[in-house]
Amino acid sequence: MGEESNVRWLTPKDIEKRMQLSHGTVNKLFHLKGFPMVRVGKTMRIKEKDFEEFMNAYKTHTINI
Repeated sequence: MGEESNVRWLTPKDIEKRMQLSHGTVNKLFHLKGFPMVRVGKTMRIKEKDFEEFMNAYKTHTINI
């Protein structure tokens, strides 16, 4: 339980700023099949670690969204 309390959750807005992507592009990313996000109501979040792992998996590939 202590480990989970240190988890940083990212919002789509956080990713827009971090990756310098448009709102529409990030929205499409969050709706990709297999994208490890969590939805609570209309709110979407992704663990920072999961986002980094997802992006590292595509370092040499294009993500077609």
